[in-house]
Amino acid sequence: PSQVILTLLQREYSRLQQIRELQEQKLPEAEIAKRTGLSPWIVRKNYLPVTRGMDTGRLERSLQLCLQADQDYKSGKIDAGIAAEMTIIRLCG
Repeated sequence: PSQVILTLLQREYSRLQQIRELQEQKLPEAEIAKRTGLSPWIVRKNYLPVTRGMDTGRLERSLQLCLQADQDYKSGKIDAGIAAEMTIIRLCG
């Protein structure tokens, strides 16, 4: 389960970053949905409200935290459970 949490966090922050970058290009919601492969409704209800309040730098740092935790777990530096917990704590901080 901890590996799944790490994977889901990484996927979500990757999507958030992608959507934020598309927003900065002033693309309409429909085009953002098309480029991300998500339904327009999901983009409008779940992602746009979140990304509007976040700057690109914060999203990049959050994604890097997720990627680093995944790499540390896969290389054996840290247990998956600890990696997931530490990542969540850092993302909330």
